[in-house]
Amino acid sequence: MLIGLDKNIFIQKMSLLANSCALFVCFALFSE
Repeated sequence: MLIGLDKNIFIQKMSLLANSCALFVCFALFSE
């Protein structure tokens, strides 16, 4: 149960990090 919970939190953090990176890349591209 704890392992599943940790996996869910890990997936949420990775998706949040991916979204942040995507936003940063889009901002960098459009700001130029």
